[in-house]
Amino acid sequence: MSRRQGTNKFMTPDRTKVPPMHMLLQRFHGDSYISTLDLSSAFLQIPLEKASRKWTAFQFQNKVYQFTRVPYGFRNSLSAFIRALQSVLGADTSEYALHYVDDLVVFSKTFEEHLEHLDTVLRKLTTAGFTINLIKCNFCKPEIKFFRT
Repeated sequence: MSRRQGTNKFMTPDRTKVPPMHMLLQRFHGDSYISTLDLSSAFLQIPLEKASRKWTAFQFQNKVYQFTRVPYGFRNSLSAFIRALQSVLGADTSEYALHYVDDLVVFSKTFEEHLEHLDTVLRKLTTAGFTINLIKCNFCKPEIKFFRT
């Protein structure tokens, strides 16, 4: 059994979940401008509390290492990431921005409004230290492929 599997067994599950896809799709129906933003290295952008780091420890070539960022594969990694994004984006962007794991969608009725919405979301992400993967982003589209799988 790996360290991660053993640790997951003892973790209290955090039930924070992403909303169902059909609810998300309804949110931007009828909007003319849609942009998608892809966060680089998603979970690894979230700092891990110092007290929690010992639970992520692993040994490699006779040295012990600990994650300082939320690692992939732990029971509560997704929940921690969702809460961090909710905190960064805040309630004031909920009318025009939503996220599904590491993908964000910004949607607006007019081009001018869309530029303002993008500016607000990008400013919040930058202030919080998030980076985006520009290659995977789409800007000001009339329609998108919703969250590629």
